[in-house]
Amino acid sequence: MREQFWTLAVNVTNQVSKTNDHRTVEPLLLEILNLVKANPQDRQFFVEAFITILHDPRKWSNLIVPFCMRELQFQELYQEALRLQNCGDITTQRVDPKKVHALSLQSLFVLAGNTECTTWLSIS
Repeated sequence: MREQFWTLAVNVTNQVSKTNDHRTVEPLLLEILNLVKANPQDRQFFVEAFITILHDPRKWSNLIVPFCMRELQFQELYQEALRLQNCGDITTQRVDPKKVHALSLQSLFVLAGNTECTTWLSIS
């Protein structure tokens, strides 16, 4: 199951890099989501895996975490995205890609109705 998760994540990343067409990876993203949902006993592994992906947006596709979290809503990912958002200043010319990735994740939590996240999008 763990190997399958990482294989799918690599396939998503490679496919997006190769085609630059995000629509082509939707079936793979659905496979990841279904794998996570089918293995609730491995939740901690998935939380750690998604955090690993969130921390390295240059290595992993930035579609994986937001796509899955839209439905899964893992609170640990919310907390990590918030922590990453606070790691720097997004108003400077040098934007940390981790922070931008975290902001996109936060947007999805808000759109999905997580009312605890409503202050995430206020950037001064």
